[in-house]
Amino acid sequence: MLHLTSKTLYGLPAVLDLARQHGGGLVQARAIAERRHMPLKYLEQIFGALVKAGVVRSVRGVGGGYELARPATQLTAWEVVEALEGGAGQLPKLAGAGVLRELLWEAERQLARVFNVTLADLAEREDSAGGAMYHI
Repeated sequence: MLHLTSKTLYGLPAVLDLARQHGGGLVQARAIAERRHMPLKYLEQIFGALVKAGVVRSVRGVGGGYELARPATQLTAWEVVEALEGGAGQLPKLAGAGVLRELLWEAERQLARVFNVTLADLAEREDSAGGAMYHI
């Protein structure tokens, strides 16, 4: 069974919130936390990782906030997952288990294929489904 940490379970909806606002200016973490019912401090930690990975851009100070680093049509859900869960090569080392290691690599490749959907497409799907999902 797939296990994503709470970082990704909070991070993907938060980034989708930015995708829905893309081009509309900076979005404050507090506004996203309130809309999505997320803990603000944890969301700020998540955004820190996303900024470091180049997925999100931040502006500090009065009127500051967050925005996508690139257009939502050019960012994928997989980039968010990699930024929050660890990129390729993070699979555990299995001593002398070449076949098992290959199986895990194949699983990661398939997961990347599934998550290879743009944030713009996900935001559109969310809109079609009746708007933002507010609870995790």
